[in-house]
Amino acid sequence: MKTPPLSAVTVSLVLPALNEADNIAATLDDCVQTLRRVAQDYEIIVVDNDSTDDTADIVRQFQSENARVHLIHQPIRGYGSAIWTGLKAAQLEIVGWRDSDTQYRTADIVPMLKALDTYDVVVGHRVQRRDPSHRLLFALLWNVLNRVLFGFVVHDMDCGCKIFRREVVDTLDIKAAGAVFNVEFLVQAKRAGFRVGEVSISHLPRHAGENTGGSLRVILRAMREVLRLRWRLLREPRPIRNARPTRN
Repeated sequence: MKTPPLSAVTVSLVLPALNEADNIAATLDDCVQTLRRVAQDYEIIVVDNDSTDDTADIVRQFQSENARVHLIHQPIRGYGSAIWTGLKAAQLEIVGWRDSDTQYRTADIVPMLKALDTYDVVVGHRVQRRDPSHRLLFALLWNVLNRVLFGFVVHDMDCGCKIFRREVVDTLDIKAAGAVFNVEFLVQAKRAGFRVGEVSISHLPRHAGENTGGSLRVILRAMREVLRLRWRLLREPRPIRNARPTRN
């Protein structure tokens, strides 16, 4: 399926957010500036993951000035659950997500959108990842583990910037609510026959907010969840592409 010229695409971008009051305004402004420039129409869906700071209030201020910004409050925390909630609410033809911190540049989705001429799912690849050394080591081990378990892995499976056709959301039923969401999303997309590719993107240091993805507790929980995912997928049938009707 040929992707329309960038000037004709419509894009729904999901931002999962947990206590990102120091980052969310800059992230929203970055998203609006890029999407206004490259898309015929766009929407930005912020899923507030039960933040205890002013994240939601800042998003509401943006809403009052831009009707294309939407806020969903999710009382149950979970990175994957927040993303999936936003993806299911998306209304436009190209769908994706990026993390709400300022470690990504929304402009990097432009080459990712172009790559949809070749792929159904495009994953960002942080070539020069600006994270602490312990997180880089965990990412390396994580990729090795997933290659062993699933026989398929992109270079940067957990990259918080992905773009894909809405057909992918309409086909899949992702159950992972936490850190394993990225793994299940990509593995299930591959099992359903979608073409998965990568595009190199920028990655910036985190200057504000707290990133909990590298904590020992989160790492150990992710290890348990990915093993459970492997066992579950052995018993489940492959997703059937176009199993659900495309939304109007």
